[in-house]
Amino acid sequence: MKAAILQCSVTVQVTQDVVRATHTVGLCVRVCVSDMGPANQNMWKVVGVHSRKESDVNHINHPCRPSERLYFMADTPHLLKNIRNCLLTQSITLPPAIVARAQLPSHNVTLDHVRSLVDLQDNRQLKLAPQLTTAHLSPGQYQKMRVGMAAAVLSHTTATALQFCASLNLLSQDVTTTAWFLDLVNKWFDAMNARLIKASLFRTSSQKLASLHEMLDVIREVKFSGKACWKPIQSGIQLSTKTVLDLYSDLVTNGCYNFLMTGRLTQDCVENLFSCVRGHGDAHKSPVHFRHNLRLISSICEFHLHRVTTKMTASTASTF
Repeated sequence: MKAAILQCSVTVQVTQDVVRATHTVGLCVRVCVSDMGPANQNMWKVVGVHSRKESDVNHINHPCRPSERLYFMADTPHLLKNIRNCLLTQSITLPPAIVARAQLPSHNVTLDHVRSLVDLQDNRQLKLAPQLTTAHLSPGQYQKMRVGMAAAVLSHTTATALQFCASLNLLSQDVTTTAWFLDLVNKWFDAMNARLIKASLFRTSSQKLASLHEMLDVIREVKFSGKACWKPIQSGIQLSTKTVLDLYSDLVTNGCYNFLMTGRLTQDCVENLFSCVRGHGDAHKSPVHFRHNLRLISSICEFHLHRVTTKMTASTASTF
């Protein structure tokens, strides 16, 4: 317990130091993004951030700009993987209001319907969802970490394939409920992970904003099979979605920005850095080895940046 408290206090202090250090060089941190590890969730509790069904707080006063908010959110790709991993062992029950509003034939969302689709198209040359294999529905330890495999399951293609099979009575009509939920998650993820300007949240992005609000309504009321309680995945989705909507309101609706590129609100840059560090040897490095590899990667980047700058300078000089 003492070790956990010490680790949490260190995490809070380091986060505050980073926010203040970036502010001194002219940068303003608006969002703190992390996965939903125990240390990060403890940090949220310490600073006063929480996400429960009855209430949620997704921000604190900015330590360097008291008039602004410092938001917190969970990493969106991690949340997508968590949704898929939850569905591997559990089913989801939709509330009656959602079932009636969407005119769904049942209230049960399960990956058994997707498994039926994979079995149906197995050994067929033409497949409705060619990206789906049995590995997507029975992933190994490292396959569970791949965002692409989770995105392939929770995709518009999979949802459409289920709906098409139901329309031809190749699968039961109940699969359309799972298809509706998969399509909802796909729209939510696209809006939360926009990596192109044209896919970002503009003032005219009413459909994308509506999908975020709908995801909030659904995730607050769904029930998971097994122990009936509020799940961490529900906390993460609610916290992150509300943060994106509030940040959009601050920067675009009431601010001077034309759009919000939500794909920048992930920790992909950190994951890529860790991947580069692991690529130089042991996957579980000591702090000393990590520091040495980080210096090596920084030196290589600086060398390539110098080469590019030199070439651009020489090219510019030759034109004159």
